[in-house]
Amino acid sequence: MAQNKHAERSHRGKATIDRVAAPFDNRSTSTHHSFELFDLDSMPNWLTKSAVTSAQSYELKCPCGQEINGERRSTFRRVICKECGEPMFVLPNDIYPKPKPKKSRSKKGRGKKSKGVAVSPFAGVGDQFVDVKVKIKQKASASTTKAKQSLKLQAGSLRRVFTPFRLVLIMIFVLVIATIVSVNRGRAMAAAEVEMRQAAEIGFEALKEKDFENAAKHFLNAAKASKVAELDDPYSRLIRQLSFETNALQHLSTETIYDATLEANQYLANGTPKSWKDHFELHYSGDWVVFQGKMKRRAAKQGEEPTEHLFEFEFPLSINDRRVVITTEIEAMSELLSMRNTAEEDAFAGEPAYVIFAAQLDTCQQDGDDWVFTTRPSSSFLWSHYEILLETGMGPDELIPENALRAILSRQTKVQDLADMPSTAVQPDDGGEA
Repeated sequence: MAQNKHAERSHRGKATIDRVAAPFDNRSTSTHHSFELFDLDSMPNWLTKSAVTSAQSYELKCPCGQEINGERRSTFRRVICKECGEPMFVLPNDIYPKPKPKKSRSKKGRGKKSKGVAVSPFAGVGDQFVDVKVKIKQKASASTTKAKQSLKLQAGSLRRVFTPFRLVLIMIFVLVIATIVSVNRGRAMAAAEVEMRQAAEIGFEALKEKDFENAAKHFLNAAKASKVAELDDPYSRLIRQLSFETNALQHLSTETIYDATLEANQYLANGTPKSWKDHFELHYSGDWVVFQGKMKRRAAKQGEEPTEHLFEFEFPLSINDRRVVITTEIEAMSELLSMRNTAEEDAFAGEPAYVIFAAQLDTCQQDGDDWVFTTRPSSSFLWSHYEILLETGMGPDELIPENALRAILSRQTKVQDLADMPSTAVQPDDGGEA
């Protein structure tokens, strides 16, 4: 019975301590302590150690924002806020001794393990590297997810804009526009072909009357129309060839290459080569000149890119011990050089390298001891028609008789694949073919 009473009294003591300790949980952090409950058998010895060793302060904050602080007393008391008069409750001094702090097992374990064991300076680097890799993967995964979501949103917006019905309408609209463009282009090409033939007929009539000015104007219009119509048959090439020849005839230079070279030597002797350049551009550049002689492929100099259609024509006379060279580009020249000599021609004019061509002058520069004349790009062409050539002042002579001259022009006509001149364009009294 005594033991049961003692146990019951011990149980009641623990419950009482629980109720007493509960209010202390509301104290401020400066006076809050954690408690360990003991059996009643050890309570007398524990209470004998209780004593207030130092002053205990308190800090309270009033609802009005005013801070109230001071020192605790041995009994409960109430303090009044000086600003708003709000009463505040202050607990007495804590008379119970502070519990001894528990020793951390983890620290002991680490301390024991670290004794006598060398710690690597790279310890933990692997874990940090793994953490970095994980973070990188997470960021990459997040960015990939965002990109996929944005692509889905864009695809969704595109699907909303380009619905099947709208796509069908767009395709129908494109087909209609393409059909209209194709029909208009076909009509324009057909109209250009008609215009070419009409202008060519007028040009042939003017050519028959030797009205070369009107012939040049109408053949030029016909040539432009043939390009619009995108024609490249022998008849269209004939029209363009007649346009070249008649327009070159109308704009022939009044001075010869010989005269230009004499002037160039004079400027060089006076020590004013730069002035010669300005003089040439003013009086010679753009003028048409007809050349007759041997042509050879021009070798590319150091630093120059080789050109397949670049050829060199050497003037037959040297002026003041200086050679005169004319460089030009003619596409048909490569095919012409591959042809064989014609048996009915003499050895001089029978060579395919002997040509008659016309070109517009572009520049004249000194190259060592030579004067080099260059022609404007795409202006050079091989001559084809004998009657128009006679109007330039270049005709048969003792070196090249009429039959040889006609043979050269016939060979150049064949290389360019030109149609025959209409019979109505040739005067009956000429008795020759163009």
